[in-house]
Amino acid sequence: MKKLIPHLYFKGNCLEAINHYVYVFKGEIESFDKYKDQPIEVKEEDQNKIYFCHFLFTGLEIYASDSLEERDTSTHLWLHFDDEAEMEETAKKLADKPSIEISQSAFGEKFIKLTDPFGVEWTLIVKP
Repeated sequence: MKKLIPHLYFKGNCLEAINHYVYVFKGEIESFDKYKDQPIEVKEEDQNKIYFCHFLFTGLEIYASDSLEERDTSTHLWLHFDDEAEMEETAKKLADKPSIEISQSAFGEKFIKLTDPFGVEWTLIVKP
């Protein structure tokens, strides 16, 4: 396998979510297309939704789209850190909260579990 790239689906707020992640991770939007620019038929209210978005941060990539169908899947992403302060600061930005609770596993790892404002679940962890 060469590379695994997560693809996140949103309920009409994809661009807002990606802009949030670009802010949190100091990333950049590589490209994005709206449904209206695709050679497919979509309802008028879906024309400006995001068909496909590709964003980059610290050497990683994520794809994202606004889903036009109801999806019953859950997404949970893990981020590993070397530094506890960086983990905590990232978690605060992801959760859009001024403070965040840090837990400790039975193996001594400090971690934070959260759900961001867009419904994506995250585990941030510092490996000892």
